[in-house]
Amino acid sequence: GDEEQIVASVRVFVRRIGLANGDGRSCLVGGIGEVCTHDDHRRRGLSKWLLQDAIAIMKEYVHTSKQQQQQQLCMQYSLLHAAPAFFPVYQKSGGYQGTTTKWSVVNVTRNDSWSLPSGDTTDAQANGGVGLQIRPAKFPTDTLRLSALHKLYSEDRFVGCIIRSQSYWNDYLSKELEGSLWVLVDSERRTGEDGDGAIVGWWSFRPRGDRYQLREFGVDQQQSKARTVLTHAAQHMLKCNNMTDGVLALPTVVLDDAFLADASETNEAGIDLSSRVSEDDLGWMYTTLQEDCEMSIHDYLGDGKHHLIWPADSF
Repeated sequence: GDEEQIVASVRVFVRRIGLANGDGRSCLVGGIGEVCTHDDHRRRGLSKWLLQDAIAIMKEYVHTSKQQQQQQLCMQYSLLHAAPAFFPVYQKSGGYQGTTTKWSVVNVTRNDSWSLPSGDTTDAQANGGVGLQIRPAKFPTDTLRLSALHKLYSEDRFVGCIIRSQSYWNDYLSKELEGSLWVLVDSERRTGEDGDGAIVGWWSFRPRGDRYQLREFGVDQQQSKARTVLTHAAQHMLKCNNMTDGVLALPTVVLDDAFLADASETNEAGIDLSSRVSEDDLGWMYTTLQEDCEMSIHDYLGDGKHHLIWPADSF
C-alpha cells in the first residue's frame, strides 16, 4: 500500500567530551549510533546517505550554553564506534579515523579471606581501611558525589571521556546501570550528601562472552587508592556471581593506576598480573566537523594521554 515504512536509521547523540588538556576544557560533539537498515533494503547505500545527512546537520548544529553565559557552541567533532569490517565504510563516507583505547584482560581468583557482603563492613585489616562498606548506588542521593569524583578521575584525565551532567546521571546512567552499580563508602567519613558515609570508589561490571567487562569505575584518589577499590570490585563481582575465578576486561589505565607503582602483594585482589594480555579497542572513530577547528581529536593524544570512553557511555 501507500503506508510509509522506515527502512534505515541513523541517530545523533549530542554529547560533550573532555580533552585532557589540563584546563578542564571540553567540546561539543555528535555521536553516531543506532545505524541500521532493513534486510530487504540493504546494499543500496541508505546508511551512507543518512550518515552524510547527519554530518551536514551536525556541522550546522548550534547549542546555546547556559553555563557559559549564553555562548553559542558548535559541534567540533563527530564520533562513533564501529567493528573493524566497517572502518573503510566510515572512513570513505564521513572521513572518520580510528583511535586506540588500551584495554587489558587478566585472570582473577576469589580470595575467601575477603569478606564483602553487600552493606556490611568489610574486614578492616584486609582492606587497609576502617569501616569500608559496599552498597548499591542510590539516585539522586549519590549524584553530586559521583559527578564530582568522576570529573576528577575520568573527565579531566582521558581524551574523549563523556562529560556527565547531573541530569545525565539521574535520567540515563541510573537506568543504564540499574542493579549493577556499586559504591564503596567510608562509614567514618559522613558527609551531607552521603549520610551512610562518603563514597571513595564505585564500579559496574557486565558479562561479555567469557569475561566480565568493567564498564564503569572511579576512585576518590584523595581518600582511597585504585588498588583498594579494584580489589573490592573484583572480589565482590566474583562473590555476587558465585564464581571462584574468572576473566576481567578493563581499561589498561585502571590496571596501571592500581598496580604500576607497586606490583607487589597483588594476591589481595586475586588479580594475576602475569596473565595480563592486551586487547585494545580500535573501534572509536572521529571526524572533524568545523573547518576552522585547528586540532583533530588525535592531536590531543600526545604526551602519554589516554583515550577512554566508558562502556556505560556508549551509544
